Amino acid sequence: MAIWTYPFHNQYFDLAPGWISGIGQARIAGILYRANAVTGDPKYKTAADAAMETYLHDLKSGGVVTFDNGVTWVEEAPDPNGRSYKVLNGHITALMGLADIYDITKDPRWSELIKKGVAAVKRDLPKFDGGFISYYSVDWPAPTRRTAERGGYNSLHVSQLLWMYQYFGDSDFLKWASHFQSYEMNSDKYEASYSVNSKTNGPERAKALLFGASWTTNEFPTTFTITPQKPTRFKGVAIDALDLARRPIDFDVKAYRRGKVVALKEVRNNDKLWLDANFKWPVEADKLEVEFKKGDRITAITSLMAIRKDIELAPIADECNHRREPGTNEIIYVLNSAIDGNPETKMEIRCDGWVLMPMEKGKPYIRATANGDKSAEFTVLESWDMKKWKKVKTIPIQSGERVRVNAKYAMIEFKRVAHEIQSITTSAK
Repeated sequence: MAIWTYPFHNQYFDLAPGWISGIGQARIAGILYRANAVTGDPKYKTAADAAMETYLHDLKSGGVVTFDNGVTWVEEAPDPNGRSYKVLNGHITALMGLADIYDITKDPRWSELIKKGVAAVKRDLPKFDGGFISYYSVDWPAPTRRTAERGGYNSLHVSQLLWMYQYFGDSDFLKWASHFQSYEMNSDKYEASYSVNSKTNGPERAKALLFGASWTTNEFPTTFTITPQKPTRFKGVAIDALDLARRPIDFDVKAYRRGKVVALKEVRNNDKLWLDANFKWPVEADKLEVEFKKGDRITAITSLMAIRKDIELAPIADECNHRREPGTNEIIYVLNSAIDGNPETKMEIRCDGWVLMPMEKGKPYIRATANGDKSAEFTVLESWDMKKWKKVKTIPIQSGERVRVNAKYAMIEFKRVAHEIQSITTSAK
């Protein structure tokens, strides 16, 4: 085997200098195979073949993969002691590299590895769903929760799952991409009766954000309120403190429905950095309230999220057109500009693509308009399961015609010449 080592300590996975990665081995091998093709020098192919040998060996044998009951995980941070962390974004990035290697070599070993790697994602995706955000990995040695932050790694998971859907054609990945995107689009309203600094550390800073954002209070009791847009079934709340010294010690979690308390969870003498404060059973609520009764002088919360019981899906665009709105720190995607109801905002189309729209009950009609080439068209499709799609109608992009969709999901296909999508709406008629 040939290995490329990293000459620094990996603080996140506690790996000593000299660790290797299931991402880097294939990426470097791809460069070496191309060097062989360009120069004809066999030493490059020999080195590339040796680098790829690491994908045939488990962690304790110096390799970069975990063989796990018929599926295979490629480890971004292989632990030589055999502990499998299963980093989702690292594994999918590695699959991209392996797909490139197979395109070059046509070696059946790599197509088989890709097949088992895809099966690993499909089997284990439920383990990455926290009910409020996706998780970065199945395991890690750090004391903090394995959160994939909104606008950060959760957003990357969405993009990667869109790639998997489009590359491998499995609709499960589209559904999971739409589900994790619903966490990105979290519209819960956050309020607090007191914040140390409402501008820099207000309640919205506890929405599972990137870069160590936190809400802080040094006044007890303090009430923190989460209000969803519509009544939702909740398991409880997920609470993560900035550090152990600033954890909440005593607090109550209440769920309300039409002004009445329908569930209560009391936590006393909390000694955990993070925890899920779950009710006895899931309840439908239109408001959640956390009353912080006691802390050690100051309580700092990096994430306080309502844990949802049901799988929620969000509108989403294809991988090429799925991206954050530039020029803002807010978690806003270009698709928002087409579905926000604001006639002044538009979704710029980067390439031929599509938009998936989960259809609301009682709103079977969909309407889309764009301001591009007058000859451009939208094609509306429908599906009950995201697997089989049926064409409903093709309409000019400027017609504004409402199209009836008799299924759970609609997909609007378009060409680059549509230029900008002005609006996508659903309605009762």
